[in-house]
Amino acid sequence: MYKSFLTIIAILAALTQARADVFYSGGLCYQTLDDAPSPQVEVAPVWGMDVPDYEGVYIVPERVYYDGENYDVVAIGDSAFWLSRATQVQLPNTVRRIGVAAFALAEELTDITFPLHLQELPAYALAGTAVTDVALPEGLERVGEGAFDWCTQLHTVILPSTLQEVDAGAFDGCFNLYEVYCAASVPPLVTGGESLSGIWNVDLVVPDDDALALYEGDDAWGEPDSFVLYPNEDISPDFMLESEDFDNNRVRLNLGNHVAYKIYDGFGDLLAVTAAAGYYIDQPALRSDYEIVPTVLMGSDAESHRFTAQNTQRTPVHDPMERWTDPMVYAYNGIIYIKGDNYGTWTEVYDIYGMLYYQRPTVKGEIPDLPRNRVYIVRVGNYVKKVFL
Repeated sequence: MYKSFLTIIAILAALTQARADVFYSGGLCYQTLDDAPSPQVEVAPVWGMDVPDYEGVYIVPERVYYDGENYDVVAIGDSAFWLSRATQVQLPNTVRRIGVAAFALAEELTDITFPLHLQELPAYALAGTAVTDVALPEGLERVGEGAFDWCTQLHTVILPSTLQEVDAGAFDGCFNLYEVYCAASVPPLVTGGESLSGIWNVDLVVPDDDALALYEGDDAWGEPDSFVLYPNEDISPDFMLESEDFDNNRVRLNLGNHVAYKIYDGFGDLLAVTAAAGYYIDQPALRSDYEIVPTVLMGSDAESHRFTAQNTQRTPVHDPMERWTDPMVYAYNGIIYIKGDNYGTWTEVYDIYGMLYYQRPTVKGEIPDLPRNRVYIVRVGNYVKKVFL
């Protein structure tokens, strides 16, 4: 029944979508948002595009370059990954909206990292996927109807303190759901019915004894057939951080299961909260420091682990008789020049402290308008060069 309903949603989304300007870049399809105050796009379905279907791991970028313009990626469109073969998806913090049924029926999807500023998980967002552990970010206020409908592999859900509303049917068919951590001190409103249907005997952990009393007195959260209530306790997970190269541009941090993780950068800024088994970071031009903290979002963070990502790529040594394939990078008169056969190669410019100043595929071979009298690290693909501007 729910598959037929989702099919109708997907068809309506496709028919009503204003696909005025759609393009394909880096393995994803994007649609420009013409009414946005600045250049913005959303990830769109590949339907009707002569491009490969979505399959495998997707680290959605914060911005994408198209037709001479940098666009911020601010949304995942309705049914964007519907029926796809995506297995893992990591969303950037520029994304503020996820569309209806955005990942529905992506039956191989096991891991997802949500953006920090998401306010709503819409109807049927993850219905029919194979997600196992999910952490919803602080600031999220609503979980829509059927959001996790028939997620038969779902084991652990971590809900934020800001959650105000859960629509009935949000967890229908989640018969392997074992534990829910809800950081909200007051029970969120359950709409459309008096109980959260489709789940039985789930351990529900709430912030403290005062919250426990409120949840016990709530018709939905206090339903004894659905939940067994517990006050929060400190966690002490056995956590050994490991990492592995994912591709030429990224490193995967292997995190583990059944607990959430806060990921901080070297300046102490929060990058992500995720319950995914892995988190992907960019291979830095020089080095970047990260701090990983196991958590359940209720003030019981475990001991943190530090990780340093360092670029180990070396400029290859070429035989003089071979064709020289590395780009030529130099600075002159306030402009960084990139010469050679590197059209479309992803290019980044950092200062010596690791601050990113420029990021886009190489097109014209010139990078103007950077602050003068500074040393920059220029990375073109795997080639790294230091220049003084």
